[in-house]
Amino acid sequence: IRITDLERSGFRACGGYVWALSGKELYLDGKYDVNSPTAIYKLDISTGVITRVIEPSWDGRYPALSPDNTKLAFISGRSGWKEVWVHALEDATFQQLTGAQYHFDSRNSNLQWLGNDEMLLTVHDGENWMPMKIKVN
Repeated sequence: IRITDLERSGFRACGGYVWALSGKELYLDGKYDVNSPTAIYKLDISTGVITRVIEPSWDGRYPALSPDNTKLAFISGRSGWKEVWVHALEDATFQQLTGAQYHFDSRNSNLQWLGNDEMLLTVHDGENWMPMKIKVN
């Protein structure tokens, strides 16, 4: 069953997506305007409505939803470097999880939640890709 027609809506998906545990929503990165930054959106499966979750002042890529559906991790250049950020969906606050010590490539960093307060991701130290576990407050 086809659940979306993104092309018809004018939305350009950029490749990152994650299902909500309910199966009723899909979080994805993309944009409506080819010249604007990539943002994080929520797609309501029953209605087909796409709603922006994170304002696109900076690129936001590859969303990862916490198991309790309260936090959305993503990779963004909002600090000047590509870093891992967490957006609390209930109060719309942001937390930067990583610093400039490592490099992140949204295609290779593979953000995964290990419960509601810990994440596993892949980082690059300038020479090698390696797994890293991060605590999330």
